[in-house]
Amino acid sequence: MFGTQWTKKKDAERITSDAWDALVSSVETAGDKARWMGRRTQHLADEASGRVGSVADEAGRRAQAAMAALAGHRPGKSWGWILGAAAAGLAAGWALTVGARRALTGSQFEDDLDLPEYQPDAGAATRSAAVRGI
Repeated sequence: MFGTQWTKKKDAERITSDAWDALVSSVETAGDKARWMGRRTQHLADEASGRVGSVADEAGRRAQAAMAALAGHRPGKSWGWILGAAAAGLAAGWALTVGARRALTGSQFEDDLDLPEYQPDAGAATRSAAVRGI
């Protein structure tokens, strides 16, 4: 009788020990998964907050513009675009002016070459002197 109680007690302790080990393993695995999910959730939340933040900023700008319009205020001019367009117009006008001047005066390389000027009278005088035998 004593042997069967001893065996039952030993079996109960073994089962309890196995159950405890399984529980500890499950808790550790659940903790690892919870930490992983926490990191993943934090990453997703960071991405979402970035998107939501930019959308919220745009919504705030639009709401302020709407309130200003309802109050009768006119929006300011975008001087950056105006100055950029003026600078582009000046550059295009300068390029067209330089190109037109060069086209009207001849080739752009003509001024750079040091060619002797052609004088038709000087050649005729030399030929006529050669013909006369001078």
